Amino acid sequence: MSAPLADEIAGKVWEIFANAFEHSKTTVGVYSCGQYLPQRRELLLAVADFGVGIPSNVRIYFGCPEMAACDAMRWAFAGGHTTQPRQTFPRGLGLDFLKHFVQKTNGVMQVFSHDGRARIDQRGETYENSQPFFEGTLVQIRLLCDDKHYMLSNQTSAQNATPFF
Repeated sequence: MSAPLADEIAGKVWEIFANAFEHSKTTVGVYSCGQYLPQRRELLLAVADFGVGIPSNVRIYFGCPEMAACDAMRWAFAGGHTTQPRQTFPRGLGLDFLKHFVQKTNGVMQVFSHDGRARIDQRGETYENSQPFFEGTLVQIRLLCDDKHYMLSNQTSAQNATPFF
């Protein structure tokens, strides 16, 4: 992928990590790990916290404790949505950007957050209610490292590349 796209992706993954600190209200901390599997040509990334969870934050933001977890998760994945009351710069773009990237590159993103879960892949988006199995939020991203060259749509290249945005 192009260097500007790689920087954009790294920034959005960092945003997930930073949001875990900012929104989770955890006293335990935030954990992250990653691994590259060369035989499978996959990059695996994970961020986990043991906080209140995405559905809870969205419910509090809307003052709607009965909101279904699947609806809260769907809202959180939409571009520009944030539970931060003051916005001095664009926020709520990380999950949306990564969602589109994993879909275009046949990757997978799964988010398990208290009583809700989301799965994003090339087939689309799935948001579900679930029994609380994870107190907090776990974001797992699997990126395929194929031979295609991806770039931002505002980049020009003489190479055969797939514009991303």
